[in-house]
Amino acid sequence: MSASPTPGAATGRTRLTLFFTIFIAMLGLSVLFPIIAPLGRQLGLTETQTGWFSTGYSLMQFVFSPIWGNRSERQGRKPILILGLVGFSISFGLFGLLAELGLQGVLGGTLLFALLVASRLIGGVLSSATLPTAQAMMADLSDKNDRAASLGLIGAAFGLGVVFGPAIGALLSTV
Repeated sequence: MSASPTPGAATGRTRLTLFFTIFIAMLGLSVLFPIIAPLGRQLGLTETQTGWFSTGYSLMQFVFSPIWGNRSERQGRKPILILGLVGFSISFGLFGLLAELGLQGVLGGTLLFALLVASRLIGGVLSSATLPTAQAMMADLSDKNDRAASLGLIGAAFGLGVVFGPAIGALLSTV
């Protein structure tokens, strides 16, 4: 007979999972920072067009984060968190696929720009589910005495992802 883990151990694992969830999401987001401008130039897009990739994504995050936070209250944290991560992954894969088609000359001009922006809008809508849901889940796992420290882990994961993402993006930009 094996001993079942203590509730404290399960909570610790969940907190660690939430930490890495946000770290990976922010890492994935910020890995594009150093390559988005050169990619835009390679695709024949203007600086303004390229700027819409980040603007559209961030605008959707701003609009949809509270919606997802509210939805996680009604439908549960885990399904919304998973939806956010899967949506994030699919939208980034779609962006990469569209960019590759643009680099190969299969797509170009206004159509390429519109599809790239659409993929970023979809990414912003879906990925905006991760941060508010992870924060709410972390608050759910915490009591009054350790809530600030627990939420600080989310902030640390966010910060570390934004620090290491561009560094990795810069290294990969030479490939």
